[in-house]
Amino acid sequence: MGAFFTNVQVRVGQPAKREAVADVLRGLMSKQGFIEVAGEQDAERSVVIGPAREGGWLAVYDEGTESQGHEALTNLALGLSAELGTALGVLVHDSDVLQLWLAKDGRLLDAFDSDPDYFDETPRKRKKRTTGKPRAWRYLLAQEGDDERLAQLWRTHAGQRAAETVLDGTGKLLGLHTADLTTGFRYLQKSGHLAEEQPQRLHFRLSERPAYERKLVGPPAFTKVSFNESLEWSLGDPLVFRASVHSMGGASRGLVLTCSGTAVEGRLFEPSRVRAYVRGNVDVTGSEAPWQVIAGEPQLGLVARFPELVIPAGLVDPYAGFRIPGLEARAHEALAAMTIELVVEGQCQQEGSGEVQIVVAPIENPVAGQARITTALQVTPRLRRPLRYSERWAGEGDELRDMADPKTLFALIPVGDQAEHVAAITRAIRSWLEALKTLDAKTYEVACLGEAAPRVRRPKVKAGAAAWGWLDEAIGHGNAVEALTVVGGLGPERDDDDELLAAGFVPMAGFELYSALFSGEEPGSDVSLLTLYCAAELDRFEPALKAIVDELFESCKAPQAALGRWRSEPRGNHIPYERVTGLYETTGSSWVTRYLKAVTPMLWLGADLLAHIDVAALSRCAVLTPLSGGQRVELREDSDLDALEQVLAPLLAEAPG
Repeated sequence: MGAFFTNVQVRVGQPAKREAVADVLRGLMSKQGFIEVAGEQDAERSVVIGPAREGGWLAVYDEGTESQGHEALTNLALGLSAELGTALGVLVHDSDVLQLWLAKDGRLLDAFDSDPDYFDETPRKRKKRTTGKPRAWRYLLAQEGDDERLAQLWRTHAGQRAAETVLDGTGKLLGLHTADLTTGFRYLQKSGHLAEEQPQRLHFRLSERPAYERKLVGPPAFTKVSFNESLEWSLGDPLVFRASVHSMGGASRGLVLTCSGTAVEGRLFEPSRVRAYVRGNVDVTGSEAPWQVIAGEPQLGLVARFPELVIPAGLVDPYAGFRIPGLEARAHEALAAMTIELVVEGQCQQEGSGEVQIVVAPIENPVAGQARITTALQVTPRLRRPLRYSERWAGEGDELRDMADPKTLFALIPVGDQAEHVAAITRAIRSWLEALKTLDAKTYEVACLGEAAPRVRRPKVKAGAAAWGWLDEAIGHGNAVEALTVVGGLGPERDDDDELLAAGFVPMAGFELYSALFSGEEPGSDVSLLTLYCAAELDRFEPALKAIVDELFESCKAPQAALGRWRSEPRGNHIPYERVTGLYETTGSSWVTRYLKAVTPMLWLGADLLAHIDVAALSRCAVLTPLSGGQRVELREDSDLDALEQVLAPLLAEAPG
């Protein structure tokens, strides 16, 4: 994860007077309803003022801007500049994006955004307002021609996601203190930067208590806030249903929860355990209760009682703190304190569909105060379990459902040392990009992490490999690279993106090169993993993908590869096949030459793996095609994955313990 921070650099002239900055801050806080308090323990918003630096600059770190909202940061910069002359607002998001606001005499002089399309594609007119106009910065620059140097710096790194590199270069041209410029309030508290320089600390508290502190009185009541409107589970799976309610009345003790509906009556789902607790306090007494049949009539459903559970009072306006800069963390805490979590566990017993109705009610006001939650449940046939499947590691069955839902065509190839095989890897990626250029999609969203990361924009899908000239250098440096199509039609089955989004699945296409550079292991001990994938017109793209893997397998002398269809593509170390067996972090070179990462209807096995199995037995359930360094393995139509796994059992690892 990259860095997230904000600060304001204030130029107050020589000698820089920190107390003048403090006085202006007190005035700005007063206008927002804050009063100054003596200690941090009583504060709701704190500000740190750094020491005066050469050139008349000093840094301001405001807790209230660390949520990265533009309004709070720009208002702070404008307010400081109105009284002190010049202020520069600085925001770094995930080390990818740098945003700057230059304010002078209370007005915004210029703004710069290193990647205006980072979050969403920005309209051209709005983008022009944040491209940065170096001439507006001339009065701050030390030497003649520095405005051209600043323009060159911004142009060179535009869209490159190297925020701190651009910030450091900008700061040097402005004569700013690098360590002051490249940190924020939260990092300041942790790192100890400025600790020996005695920064000035100001602490503030709202003069009028916010609505999120004022508690409701009266009868207890609940309202539903979070639950699944529909669930799809498979026969025999452990089902976990989660929901949450807010307390919207006075404080009380005890709640009762009922579970009924056609899914319970028809025994599609049989509840076995229920928990209820206030969020953040999962270990409270009475958080688990047994189910009982209502009035001895199973068709009426089940009931569980929590007589000792303390129900917190609701709040007058639980979201008020989110509207006040600096109070977001406290607002989250207040919201959590009035939230009751419900967890219903059970087993899917029969196939079919039905409703699960959960009613949660305070014991002291069971009718008027109840919240009713209805979820549609679909129980599908039992899913296939891989040979090394473990209930202990499989969790709630998400990975099994992923592998059973053939929406995305993918190929997964451990490619060894990137630098050694850069030509073969880039050739495979370019071939895939050329194949995908017929898709009805506009652009790729690209991320490239590592040293010497190239300038990255949004290449057009229809351009194929033409816009990827930088790829060889990036892969040669060991960078992790990924690209996926921006949401937008991917074939005829994608007529309604909103419907797909609502269903929780957005088909995409692209690739990911998971670099060994980020594994944390010694160089050479891990291999990089390449995933090529597409979620549209799978039958049309499969032959091209098969040919690409053939060529890459031979060129890289890859130990293995897999081509299959799952709900979504496997990424990095998140391989569903491995997850359901309890395996993680399996990118070691010694591992991929001994054990398979997945079993799919089409595999490529290198000589090291073939040496551990009965190839004659393999040929009875799969068609084998000799390739340089190994065999392509394609499941026969009259066989199945269970039979294939039996033959490949020596290559399937079991999780320890």
